[in-house]
Amino acid sequence: MLDIKARIELHSVSDQHRCLEALMSRVMPFKLMVGPAMVTRNLSIAEAIQMVCEDPTNSPDVIARLAQLGMRVTFAKGKWQLYVVNSPEHHEMRKLFAGTKWAFGGWAMVLRRLPGGEESTQRVGVGFGAAKVTAFYVPQDLLPQNDSEMKLAA
Repeated sequence: MLDIKARIELHSVSDQHRCLEALMSRVMPFKLMVGPAMVTRNLSIAEAIQMVCEDPTNSPDVIARLAQLGMRVTFAKGKWQLYVVNSPEHHEMRKLFAGTKWAFGGWAMVLRRLPGGEESTQRVGVGFGAAKVTAFYVPQDLLPQNDSEMKLAA
């Protein structure tokens, strides 16, 4: 009568969005080239992904750090995608999800519900073997405004 179910669904936050927010909001140290100097800056995972999407050829240190953390940003199938290692044994991923309900695993199943979500076997970086990963589209708010030029660079 009051359409309470529709109102609850409208204002509820899904598990996959909470999991994504927990991952994207985590702040970690990243080494960056600022002019001629290498500096260490604390960046959220979202900021690091945004840097890679804005300039994929000029972010090798950020890309390497993301790989160490168990993630890889790529441009595939006409869209930016993020690959996240599935294994709950991955030490760095467990640190990223520490303090959340995904601290001991389960993030792969939940993140697979996001747009473009699928399981795959990929390498996350140079020197890393192939691993089971969950791939999903990078959220639109992390993509550069003029994405057409970046697609050509990738």
